Amino acid sequence: GNEDLVHTILNYIVLQLPGLSHFGTEVYLGKGRADIVILYKEKNKAMIIELKYDQGSAGGALRQIKTGGYSVPIPERYEVIHLGVNVEQSKVVSVVYDIPS
Repeated sequence: GNEDLVHTILNYIVLQLPGLSHFGTEVYLGKGRADIVILYKEKNKAMIIELKYDQGSAGGALRQIKTGGYSVPIPERYEVIHLGVNVEQSKVVSVVYDIPS
């Protein structure tokens, strides 16, 4: 569906990033599956991305990352960024992020 198209586009963009250590889609973490997980070992940074389609806001995607405990299995040395994305049928994109302490 439309979420698959968004996955494909984001995957292509992410794979262009220099210095990428690990990249995965539909990765089992915590109590669920994260849509996209990116690790930069050299910089000790990680990003967990959850995608939604036509859900009204990106807040639900961000909540899913948190309630699913997706960042729990990532080693503590990594600074983790949670990124929630929602793409509306009208092509409006909303993005919210959180950097847990």
